Amino acid sequence: MSNVAIHIGFPKTGSTFLQAYFAEHPCIHYDRSVFRHYQETGQVGDELLPKEISGKHYVLSEEHLSIWAGRPEKNELKTYNINYDIRQMQATVANRLAAIFPGAKVLIVTREYDSLISSLYSQYLLTGGTCSFSHFSTHHSALVRQMYDYQYVSHTYQQQFGAANVLQLPYELLLQNPKDFLHEIEQFFGFPHFKFNGHVINPSIHRKWMNAVRLISMVALPTLKLLPESMRQKTYLRYCKFLYQLKETRQHKPI
Repeated sequence: MSNVAIHIGFPKTGSTFLQAYFAEHPCIHYDRSVFRHYQETGQVGDELLPKEISGKHYVLSEEHLSIWAGRPEKNELKTYNINYDIRQMQATVANRLAAIFPGAKVLIVTREYDSLISSLYSQYLLTGGTCSFSHFSTHHSALVRQMYDYQYVSHTYQQQFGAANVLQLPYELLLQNPKDFLHEIEQFFGFPHFKFNGHVINPSIHRKWMNAVRLISMVALPTLKLLPESMRQKTYLRYCKFLYQLKETRQHKPI
């Protein structure tokens, strides 16, 4: 299939914005649900093949194709362990996608590391995180650089699909000029122009509210852990929803 576009992420690089664009574009067939098996198992299978797309461009978009999130551990409220070889996983996914869609073109969106760390810290706070930004960045920066090894991932996909079939764009272009960002994508993949009035979705917590959110969790999380196990997960999810709602009401602008 020559009219296939594959967007592989990375997380925190405007994936939700792009998926809204794909979903609304009248000339694109996009179905997020095809990745349910992958999200659960980390395995790419033939379920990604479309049954019928009526001549439209077929777009696959899943930010965790670049970094599989893994399954949540049972012993904590909600933690994820990257307990596999990241590079091997990325190479396996790229190889499998190329075997299924040998004529596809690939989109990779990257983000400057300092901004990325801040955004990941915001996401961590919205799951009840309580450590400081300094502690978070010190202990996670090496892992983040391993997970977000843009050069390795780009080279891997260029090997599988050909250098001319891989487009790498900076997230910063999306922030500065969404129209130019989408124009680059439309030109590369041959999508007909579509006037999309979307905006950056799920922005980070504004810097001045980060410490307040952390302090709230420092009080709330010990209380949650005292609840019976049968109530703990449901209450934790409600607490995370509360944090997201708090962010939306206090938000002024993204990081």
